[in-house]
Amino acid sequence: MIKQPWLAAFLSLSLPGIGQIYAGKRTSGIAVIFLCFCSFLALIAFFGIFLSSDDNETARQCLALAIASGSLLFLLSIYSCFDSYRAAKRYNAALNIHVMTDIRKPWLAVFLSKIFPGIGQFYNRQIIKGMLLFLIAGIILFVSTYIHYSLSFLEIPLCLYALKDAFESAAKINGTPERFLMAQTRFIRTFIILMIVFDSIPFGEFIKANIIQAFQTPSGSMLPTLAIGDHILIDKSSGTRAAIRRGDVVVFKYPEDPKKDFVKRVVAIGGDTIEEKSKVIYINRNALHESFAQHTDAQTLSPEPRDNFGPYTVPPNNYFVMGDNRDQSYDSRYWGYVPKENIEGKVLKIYWSWDTVNRRVRWNRIGKAIR
Repeated sequence: MIKQPWLAAFLSLSLPGIGQIYAGKRTSGIAVIFLCFCSFLALIAFFGIFLSSDDNETARQCLALAIASGSLLFLLSIYSCFDSYRAAKRYNAALNIHVMTDIRKPWLAVFLSKIFPGIGQFYNRQIIKGMLLFLIAGIILFVSTYIHYSLSFLEIPLCLYALKDAFESAAKINGTPERFLMAQTRFIRTFIILMIVFDSIPFGEFIKANIIQAFQTPSGSMLPTLAIGDHILIDKSSGTRAAIRRGDVVVFKYPEDPKKDFVKRVVAIGGDTIEEKSKVIYINRNALHESFAQHTDAQTLSPEPRDNFGPYTVPPNNYFVMGDNRDQSYDSRYWGYVPKENIEGKVLKIYWSWDTVNRRVRWNRIGKAIR
């Protein structure tokens, strides 16, 4: 049976190793699948240790190992695509099977359509159809990004149609009556359809919305805890957001403009009475000893609430937040409380830090846990 080189590469693009098994290199394909599985487990394990470790050096080492595991996974994927393509060609050559050079390669059209619906049609010179599919896919991408990520499931029927049409249109141009996947085994047909569905699942958006998300520190209001150029990870799990406590550093939607994200420290929660006297914060009449807070200016008698305010009682399901850089922070002292529903997550770790002034990496900040 002839082995389609582009089908082999297409299969390996979906799951490294499968294309090699299809092309006759069963041992090599199983080895690649095993290595990819081990690399993925190592990536998850090292990243988990990075998030949970309180030791900065251990966290940095585990982050480096997680990146190395991810890089190995990527390299295995690239190797599998090229190796499966070559293996299919060698298989055909060994059996003296000549693969006719088509005017348009059907599986190349499929391969391109998998990258983004419509590209395979452009390859087949079906410009209007390609532009239409490209536009519809772009609209679905926009809607799923700005309304809700679950709407990306609309891509499944569009992707299936784009792949089928790209293949059969290329075959028609070549003057052959081939039908998409009909000449392949039931296993291959099922696998490709499942991979199309799997690829359409918005895992990344689900993780960002419900588990963990990256965020960049936009200002110096949280110095010295967070510096401009710190890239942080925030825990967005529902359990964490429901259990925000005094002292937690959180990212939230700015109440006066929800399109903006702020990062501050929770100083008081619903029911607390808070006031400030001469730069000292009092919660329920008890003075706070805040080792993380810094004051850079002398005390003033200005009517602004920077150094003196209150007492205020925080409403239920609201938070009073302040920046650690107290004299240079625009926070609840000026614009009020943060509703519970505005909280996006709790800051966990610094995973990258770039000094924008000196243009260098701050290695000593990477892996720092935020307390």
